[in-house]
Amino acid sequence: MASFEHHAVSIGKVNDIEKLPLLVATFYSRAREWYESLPPNQQTNYQLLVQQFRSKYIRRRSAMEVREELFALRMTTSMEYSEYERVFKELWSTWIRLRGGVEDEWFKMDRFKAGLNPYFAMEANLKDPTNFQTLLQVCQIYDRQLKVMRMGLDTTVAIANANVVSTLNAPHPSSIVHGGQVFPNIFNSNITNQASLPMMRDVEYPRTDEIFPEQLNR
Repeated sequence: MASFEHHAVSIGKVNDIEKLPLLVATFYSRAREWYESLPPNQQTNYQLLVQQFRSKYIRRRSAMEVREELFALRMTTSMEYSEYERVFKELWSTWIRLRGGVEDEWFKMDRFKAGLNPYFAMEANLKDPTNFQTLLQVCQIYDRQLKVMRMGLDTTVAIANANVVSTLNAPHPSSIVHGGQVFPNIFNSNITNQASLPMMRDVEYPRTDEIFPEQLNR
């Protein structure tokens, strides 16, 4: 339901009257049959419909299930830090609420660090923070630095690529002068009348070793 609410708000459906038909449109097969079996007052009231839907289809997770999910959470290479932080906070608060215990700050920090990407944790230089909030601030600062470095690298690569393209697209001279003789440059894209060019057998082009003797004799 949380994802549905987020989607509804993202497309401008903010009140119950607008969200009701949007929710009903997602019901198919058995869910549709279940919806049509409801009393009319529950079919036309968004809040009542959501309440009935939750009790019918959304099973509450146990504290043990949430704990296992929390302990298995890992910040993979494809996961942004911000996403890892958000998921961890949600799982942790749900676990604390379900088990009804007192929050252990040090244990919370240990679990958070254990799930971080090892490279991220090492480079962020996570020295002994005094509390969970300080730990988050250190990680957030390093995450911002990473993004700035990535942007700089992307810009450098883009400039290099642009320079290569510019060089490749640069106009070639229409002729090459060597030894007092003028030779047509057959690589010049501006020469459209290829028939006007002399036949290769009629032109004595200089050899490579005549143009670059020093380089070839190294």
